[in-house]
Amino acid sequence: VIDAGRIGDIVMSVPFLKTLKRNAPKAEITLLCASWAEPVLKGQGVVDRFVFFDPRAPGSLKELVRTLRQVNRIRYDAAFEPRGDLRYIFLMHFCSAKRKVSFGYTGGACLLTDVVRPPGRTVHLVEEKLYFAKQAGCRIYKADRYPTLTLSERQKKENEDFIKSHGLLDKQVIGIHPGASLKIKQWDKFGELAAKLAAGSGSGSDSDFESESAHMAFLIFEGPGEKEEAYRTAQAV
Repeated sequence: VIDAGRIGDIVMSVPFLKTLKRNAPKAEITLLCASWAEPVLKGQGVVDRFVFFDPRAPGSLKELVRTLRQVNRIRYDAAFEPRGDLRYIFLMHFCSAKRKVSFGYTGGACLLTDVVRPPGRTVHLVEEKLYFAKQAGCRIYKADRYPTLTLSERQKKENEDFIKSHGLLDKQVIGIHPGASLKIKQWDKFGELAAKLAAGSGSGSDSDFESESAHMAFLIFEGPGEKEEAYRTAQAV
């Protein structure tokens, strides 16, 4: 599976990877990805082997040769590129796989053995990848439709310590990450939404909701270069 997405995209790939595993439980899945995907997916039971490459330089001949040398240590039954990105379809073309499957709408159909017809409407990234899996012959299970991550025992302990040390034991904790890799991907209403949740104004006269809202706590996450968005969201709550 070739997926060079950023962390958010990788999380959104979990339902797709779970679907592959559930439909082919004896299969070994290699993920060709950026290095940040491993800390997210390791221990989730959906990837057996990681091969890293720099998605910022997919056209570099040196990077291409190095990546393919690693990938082609194994002869694959199938290779999937579930986003239809021509750069990675080109990379997949040189992978040692019997079947090479992707969307063909970017012009890479001639490099594929199996072309998946795009969905007829704009859908969420999760839905698009599950559609791709279904077209590739997978059965979609309801339990796998949502991106969830299983925590290790160490992570659970760290979370428990954080909750205790910050007085959150009786709180409903809601995490918000208002930033994104591109401005066009950002939604500027997170602060407003959090403020409404905190005030209980989303329920009218629903007293149960208002009671719950008094026990909410918000964690604002900030990535590189996202200080402004995080501060603006925090100020609104």
